[in-house]
Amino acid sequence: MRMSPQRRFPARLAHPTAEPREPLPYFVTAAKGTEGLLKQELRELGIWPLQGDRGGVHFGGGLDNAFRVCLWSRIAVRVLERRYETWVRSDDELYDVIRNHDVSDVLDPSRTLAVTAMVKSSALTHSQFVSRRVKDAIVDRQRDRYHRRSDVNADDPDVHFFVRLNRNTLTLYLDLSGEPLHRRGYRDSGGTAPIKENLAAALLRLAGYDGKVPLYDPCCGAGTILCEAAMIACNRAPGLGRPGFGLERFARFGAEARTQCRQWRAEAESAATPQLEATLSGGDIDLDSLERAKGSLQRLGVEARLARRDVLQMEPPDPPGLVVTNPPYGVRLDGGEMFDQRLSQALAKWQTHRVVVLTQEREFPRHFGRALAFEHTLYNGDLECRVFGWDVGPHTRG
Repeated sequence: MRMSPQRRFPARLAHPTAEPREPLPYFVTAAKGTEGLLKQELRELGIWPLQGDRGGVHFGGGLDNAFRVCLWSRIAVRVLERRYETWVRSDDELYDVIRNHDVSDVLDPSRTLAVTAMVKSSALTHSQFVSRRVKDAIVDRQRDRYHRRSDVNADDPDVHFFVRLNRNTLTLYLDLSGEPLHRRGYRDSGGTAPIKENLAAALLRLAGYDGKVPLYDPCCGAGTILCEAAMIACNRAPGLGRPGFGLERFARFGAEARTQCRQWRAEAESAATPQLEATLSGGDIDLDSLERAKGSLQRLGVEARLARRDVLQMEPPDPPGLVVTNPPYGVRLDGGEMFDQRLSQALAKWQTHRVVVLTQEREFPRHFGRALAFEHTLYNGDLECRVFGWDVGPHTRG
């Protein structure tokens, strides 16, 4: 059975498929290995023009497109606006070009700022030095104009500048998203999870989940995969759980823009459906994790079947559906046998439409004993991982 994500976004006009050659004003960042999935998602959202790149996707348009990506993208990490690009090779050049660039449309002295820099293969080699000099240039220009300056707020700035210095080419970006977009608002503040929300969403897209078949996560932990599946199934925009985005705190964001963004949020709210079409189920051996999963699902207003179970001793779920899971990495069982080997052998017996596993263990398929339907490489933080997928059923031949 081939499943594919359901397209239920507000309708947009069709657009050509050729990539533009001119630089585009926005850049959406993504976890390494998910760039192609992000581009596919943006195309379905009606965002155009698009241009794929390492680390994310460039796109064009105005506030409409930028806000739409912030509100609807499940895979994006940040949405950046490209402000300025030039060549710099020294401290003085860096300071001068930034000081000469007017940012008063987004930043006035009543608003706070932060600067983050990334440096690679350039004459200036220290990212902290670069970020500090950019900040100095911005606030020195403010002093000249207003006789006062913005304060720095590293944790929650009104305006967050990103500086990329690569091979002496300086690009200045504005962060339109604010805090990273993977923070949906349904997780509690305590504990950690082995997978971020945007990576769980990418995993579900790779699995072809559309909300119409039962989904089971036998190693659900804090329930991130189940929560992301619930939002897909209910067509809930992931940005609805956030109080706002970075672009809404800019000086240029006036009454007309606020009215428009309220309307877009209202449209997203009305597009959501309250009921799941198919069941969501999860199991885990850790009771604390299951409680956190239950709490997250309750905050989303959905229900799932959660139970304390040892996946190695479980019977296959009924009814059959889609299994998507991110099991723990590098766990050794009593007697020295590796958990991933036992898990692979156990899942191979489950009669389901599809089994999809995100793991760091490259040998996982060898123990499964069936032919792979697909394999994909992506990064969970700094860890290089594989997504393995199998179509498993009573008539499947390995």
